[in-house]
Amino acid sequence: MPKKILITYASAGAGHKRAAEAAAGALRKKYKDVKIELWDILDYSSFLFQKTYSAIYLFAITYMPLIWGMVYLVLDNPVIYFIISPLRRLINKLNSRRFVQFLGQLDPDVVISTHFYSSEVIAHQRRNNRYRGRLISVITDFRTHSFWLARGIDKFVVAVQSTKKELIKKGIDQNKIEVLGIPIGHAFGEPKNKDLLLEKLGLQKGLFTILVVSGGLGVGPIEELVAELEGLSRPAQLIIVCGNNKPLYQKLSNKQLKIPGKVYGFSRNMHELMAVSDVIVGKSGGLTSSECLASNSPLIIVAPVPGQETRNCDVLAGEKAVLKIKKAGEIRGLVIELLDNPQELDRIKENIRRIAKPNSALDLAGLAIGMKD
Repeated sequence: MPKKILITYASAGAGHKRAAEAAAGALRKKYKDVKIELWDILDYSSFLFQKTYSAIYLFAITYMPLIWGMVYLVLDNPVIYFIISPLRRLINKLNSRRFVQFLGQLDPDVVISTHFYSSEVIAHQRRNNRYRGRLISVITDFRTHSFWLARGIDKFVVAVQSTKKELIKKGIDQNKIEVLGIPIGHAFGEPKNKDLLLEKLGLQKGLFTILVVSGGLGVGPIEELVAELEGLSRPAQLIIVCGNNKPLYQKLSNKQLKIPGKVYGFSRNMHELMAVSDVIVGKSGGLTSSECLASNSPLIIVAPVPGQETRNCDVLAGEKAVLKIKKAGEIRGLVIELLDNPQELDRIKENIRRIAKPNSALDLAGLAIGMKD
C-alpha cells in the first residue's frame, strides 16, 4: 500500500482545486495511515507564470468567450497540437523547476493530478526516470482535450463512458481508463432531510426552490437571471450564490428581491443548497455539473462558455440529464413549463441517477491505494 500520496492541481478556475480537495478528503477519511499532501503547482511556479496563468483564463472567459472557445478548439486539433507541443513542454519545464525539485524531495508513491499542467510536468519526469512513482490524471470535464494526453500516465480517471470512448479513439489504452466520475465531496451524495435543511437555511417549506449559481469565479449573467426569475407568476423562492465575485454579492445583497430568497457569497455548504433546490440554474463546469448529478438536482445550463463548458453541456444534454437555454431571458418561461409539467423533472432525475457518480472521490481513493509499484 502507498505510504505517501501527492494530490496536485492548478488554481485556474475553482473546479480543479475542488476536485483535488475532494480526493484528499476521501483519502484522509478512509486511509489514516497514508501521508497525504495537497499542492497547487502554481505555488511552485515562476512568479510571473503564477500571477498570469489564472488571470488570463478568467479574462478570456469573461470578456472574450468566443475567442477563448476558438483557441480551445484549435489547440485540440491533432496537427496544431503536434506543432505547438514542443513549445508548450518548454514553457512548462521552465516554469515548474521548483515544483520538480520539491516533487523529488517528497518522492510520493502515487500522484493524483487534477489539471493537465501538473499531469504533463510529472509525466515528463516519469518518461525521464526522474520520478518512479505512479501517476493518475483526473480529467475534470465530460470531454477530453489534447492537453490531457501526456505520455507516462498510468491511469486516466474520467466522468462517463463517452469520455472513455473518446480517449480510446485518441489512442489511449482502454486498460488505462477508469470511469469513476469527477471527484466531488462525499456530502453531495448523502441522503438529506429536505424540510430540516430548509428550516436550517431560513427558507420556506413547500415553495418551488431555484438555486442560481455562478461557479467559484462568480461569472455569468447572474443579475439577468435573477431579474427574470423575480418576475415568475408562480410561487417560488431563490437561492443565489455569487462565488468569489464580491461586487456581485454586495449588489444583490442590497437588492430588495421581489420573491423570497437568500444571497450567498462563496458558499461552503453547496451540498445543502443543492439538496433543497428543485432546479439549479448555472454553468456547465465539470465540478458543478458533477455535484448537481450527485445531488440528483436537475441543472438548467445557461449560455455555456465556448470550449469545455459547451462540450460538457453537449455530453449531458445527450444523456438527457440537463436542460439548456441560450440566454437568460428564456429562464422564466422554462421554469413555468417545469412547474406545469413536474413529470419532466422526474424524467430528468431518472436520467441523472443513471450517470451520477456520488462516490467518485472514495472510488478514486481506492484506485490510488491499489496502485502497485
